[in-house]
Amino acid sequence: MGVIVYNGVSSEELGIVVETAPNYEIAERDYDVISVPGKNGDYVIDRGCFKNVDRVYNIAFAETIGDFAGSATLIAEWLYSGYGYKRLEDSYEPDYFVMARVSNEHTIHNLLQQAGRAEITFNRKPQRYLKIGEYTTKINVNGGRIINPTSFDSDPLIKVFGSGSGTISIGNKTIQISNISDGLSIDCEMQEVYLGSTSYNQNVNYMYDGFPKLKPGRNIINFSGGVSRVEIIPRWWTV
Repeated sequence: MGVIVYNGVSSEELGIVVETAPNYEIAERDYDVISVPGKNGDYVIDRGCFKNVDRVYNIAFAETIGDFAGSATLIAEWLYSGYGYKRLEDSYEPDYFVMARVSNEHTIHNLLQQAGRAEITFNRKPQRYLKIGEYTTKINVNGGRIINPTSFDSDPLIKVFGSGSGTISIGNKTIQISNISDGLSIDCEMQEVYLGSTSYNQNVNYMYDGFPKLKPGRNIINFSGGVSRVEIIPRWWTV
């Protein structure tokens, strides 16, 4: 029997068991396929991203509060409260997590008012994030490197410390920053620069092709000027 943790709440807390391990779903690349009259074969244009996929769990629970409908309501509230994507992890892949939302409507089958069973479908983003990618790497004044263990570019969260103006180089991309404040965040996934709730987008100049990425393998990080320290949460992922 397995365990699901969704939006910070474990299925064990609700008396739910996962009856069978989920399948290993593989995200599909997003392509445009164009057929041209008189030309053999199709033209395939890679959009450079992946499509969402579904993850399905078969769950069961014993009625414990004296009311089947009440128990089912608690489970429905767990699954449907809040909006948007939430963190989903399970005991079958303890080193990974995904961002998911409950897909469509579901039926919880009543087993003689004493238990329930359901097939729950989560529609998730294509990335399977490595939990080790949540650890912070600190880069000191002498620069450093980060090794990406996956085959995919990651979009890190970069925290900058210092004052005045300075530059940060990651691989072949350089960022120029003015008016640095300690803890300034450069979120390469959200493509936002901020400190707390204040936007600092206007203080950053991307000299080469926008926000940096951490490429597979070794990535060299250097900084200069008013930057005194950089902290990077790499956000490694695979499919």
